[in-house]
Amino acid sequence: MGRSRQKMKGIAARRTANVVNYIRPRRAVLMPTNRDSIYLLTETAKPYFEKRSYTIVERDNTPDVIRRSSEFSHVCPVTAVVMKKTLDK
Repeated sequence: MGRSRQKMKGIAARRTANVVNYIRPRRAVLMPTNRDSIYLLTETAKPYFEKRSYTIVERDNTPDVIRRSSEFSHVCPVTAVVMKKTLDK
C-alpha cells in the first residue's frame, strides 16, 4: 500500500473514532430514541466499517428516526448500504 493510501486510512480511522467518541457521552441528547447504536450510509466503505464492528442493516429494519433523515430519504442513493454499530455501555 502506498504511503498516501496509508495516510488516508489513518485519517479515516481518526475521523471515525472522533465521531464515535463525540457521540458516546452525548447519547441521551443526540439519540433519545436509540442510545445503543449509531448508523451510517455508505456506497464505498462497507469493508472498512465491517472491520470496525459495523453490521449491515436492511433498509426496512432501520429505525424511523434514521429513515426520516435527509441523508436516508434523498441525499444518499437507495443503493447505499445502511450500517449500524452497537456502542459500549
